[in-house]
Order: sequence, then structure tokens, then C-alpha cells
Amino acid sequence: MRLREKQKGRRREQVLDAARRLIRATGGTDFPMRRLADEAEVGLVTPYNQFGSKTGVLYALLNASLERLDRAVDVRPSAKPVDAVLELAGIAADMYVSDPAFYRPLMQCVLGVRDQEHRPRALERSLRLWSRTVEAAVHGGLLARSVDAGMLARQLMVGFIGGLELWIHEDLDDQGFRAQSLYGSALLVLASASPSARPRLLERVRAIEKRLPRRLGSVKKKRARAA
Repeated sequence: MRLREKQKGRRREQVLDAARRLIRATGGTDFPMRRLADEAEVGLVTPYNQFGSKTGVLYALLNASLERLDRAVDVRPSAKPVDAVLELAGIAADMYVSDPAFYRPLMQCVLGVRDQEHRPRALERSLRLWSRTVEAAVHGGLLARSVDAGMLARQLMVGFIGGLELWIHEDLDDQGFRAQSLYGSALLVLASASPSARPRLLERVRAIEKRLPRRLGSVKKKRARAA
């Protein structure tokens, strides 16, 4: 790699690291680009040259998280197809709850922004992750080969995003978010499971049910009452 390309890559990471720090420090994504450039110790034009806009920076952070999920799924492949199809929901939930000060503001913003440039690509990338999970389940005999893998993968993604949004707004705590994500995935797969896979999958569903929160509500209010 040429020196100029290495320097460009370093500046890009400087900006992204600075954005992460600002999101954690401010609890939001409303900081101006000048403040981002100052935090990254680069010129004001650098974030624009690298990402085009503030939205571009935020979606670059999201894409970095999707890359992290990609690597995690590769590192932790499941031997059992029932576990494989639930693995992505669990890994993704674990990633988000590991850094709520960063992920809650970031995802609240990107899920609410109307963007025709970055959002479609991010959705497509996320869908590819869920499709890999479904394909593993089909190959492992958990799902019948007649299942429309693409449509099931899309519904798994949509269901996960619904739970993510509840967690973002603190209607689900960390454990509730993880359990709800696994439960939704398990129910969707159960509807299309092969006869031989249904008993084990039903066991997983019942086990997850025991960990589900009985009610949805503000985590902040619960903390206040506890205090």
C-alpha cells in the first residue's frame, strides 16, 4: 500500500475514533463537523473528503459494526443448526449492549434518518448477514429446502431491528433485549422448521421464554424507582 493511501486510512480511522468519543461523551450525534475535526486533530475538510457528510460518518460507524459482526460469526460457527440460526441474534445483541453509551445514540440516529445513499447499502449488508444464518440452517437440515431463505432472512432482520429499537429507547434492558431477539428468531424459524428439528427448537423456545421480560417499559423509570 502506498504511503498516501496509508495516511488516508489513518486519517479515516482518526475521524471515526473521534466520532465514537464524541457520541459517548455527549450522549448524542448532534456535534458539528468542526468539533469532530478538532477532536480528530485534522482539518475541517478531512471529514468531508473522507465521508462526504455527517450522515456518511455515522453510517461508516454502522458499517464498521457490521464488519465486526461478520468477523464474530466467522469466529464462532455453530456445529448445531438450531444454534447457528440463533447465533447472529445473540452475537448482535451482545455487541450492542456491550457499549450502550455509543450504540444507543448512533442507532437512534441512523434508524431515524431518511437517507437514500447510505441506508440502502447498510440494509443490504445487514441482510447478507442474516441470509448466511438462514442458509446455514437450511444446509444443516433445520429448515426445509423449499423455504424462501431470502424472505425468512429479511423477516429475521426486521424482527431484530424491532427489538433493537425498543432497547434504544430503554423499553428493554440488556438482558431483555437479548432474550427478545433470540425468542423472535426462534419463533420465526420454528414456523419453517423441518419435522426432525422441531423438538430441539421447541426446547430452545421454552428456555428463552423463561428469560423474557413480563412487561415492556422504561428502564430509566425502573432505575429511578430502585434508587
